[in-house]
Amino acid sequence: TAVTLALVTFGYAIARPAYAARLAPRFAAGLGLAAGLATALLAYPLWVQFAGPQHVPNGPFNPAYFSADLASFAAFSPLSLLGSAGAARLSTGAAEYNTFLGWPLLVAVVLLVVWLRRHPLTWALVLPAMLMAWLSLGPQLVINGARTQHAGLYVLLQGWRVVDGALPMRFAIALVPLLGTLLVLALDRAAAEDTVTHRLVAAGVAVALLPLLPAPLPTADRAPVPAFITQGHWRECVQPGGVLVPVPLPTPPDPDAMRWAAAANGAFGIPEGFFIGPYGPRQRASVGTYSQPTSQLLKDVARTGEVPPIGDGEREQARRDLAFWGASCVALADGPYQAELRTTLEALLGPGRQIAGTWTWKIAA
Repeated sequence: TAVTLALVTFGYAIARPAYAARLAPRFAAGLGLAAGLATALLAYPLWVQFAGPQHVPNGPFNPAYFSADLASFAAFSPLSLLGSAGAARLSTGAAEYNTFLGWPLLVAVVLLVVWLRRHPLTWALVLPAMLMAWLSLGPQLVINGARTQHAGLYVLLQGWRVVDGALPMRFAIALVPLLGTLLVLALDRAAAEDTVTHRLVAAGVAVALLPLLPAPLPTADRAPVPAFITQGHWRECVQPGGVLVPVPLPTPPDPDAMRWAAAANGAFGIPEGFFIGPYGPRQRASVGTYSQPTSQLLKDVARTGEVPPIGDGEREQARRDLAFWGASCVALADGPYQAELRTTLEALLGPGRQIAGTWTWKIAA
């Protein structure tokens, strides 16, 4: 947002230099006041984020991977009316459908820029939009799924703290308000023209936008959070503020068990799961953390359904891992290979107790 606003302001000042010079003193005073207030209010929170405990010096996601595909700009999002599932290959996932503008909108923008070329706001919108689109292409251009050797504008940002932690393709989000403002400018200008021009521009904008209307979102069922959690029975096994170990433990690819803590409003902690922390080399950012041996053992059972041999070594390791987590309770809800997981847990921890349909093992302090 800051980069976009700076580019728009700079572009408008170039388009109207005399007007910008007249406003410069008031603009500078307002900007100075805003910067002073922001510094006073945000200095400590920003210090905590960028230099405080457990801060990380980098973003954990690879900018080369999260780069927009050039072909996606002319395509329709799989979540729009004219979109198709095949277009998904032009993005890294449904959370990053930022560049699917569609070819009708691109054509409309070119025609409107030609028509409104004498309006200073036109270039203050279009040039920043082009720069943000260019940045979204990342450090290496990707065209129709093929990674090329051509460098993108984003290489100029690599190495800049904070900025280079952003995902390149999210720079394209700025295109929505920029191009939206251009469309509004065109409609406003057309309203002052003759009836034919007004109707042509309105129809052109409608044709450009209609294909982008959202289709019904796809939905899928997922397993409900156990009644052991939703009905508050977890308090029989772990005190508020304690640590509950769901089995199998959540991982970055499969964080579903984190919903247990969310359903309890974060009243207890759970180990591992999806989060960003300083677990990489030299405390660099990592998504999630390494699995403890007992966690990995339970994940293997949940994946294969095979109960491994459990001896004194595994039981001692389980005690160490539970102490490492500060765990008060281990819980196994209904799910795939529940019987095999229960057999494994009983071999590690002894007999369990069933509470509201969930098997539990209370850990002595």
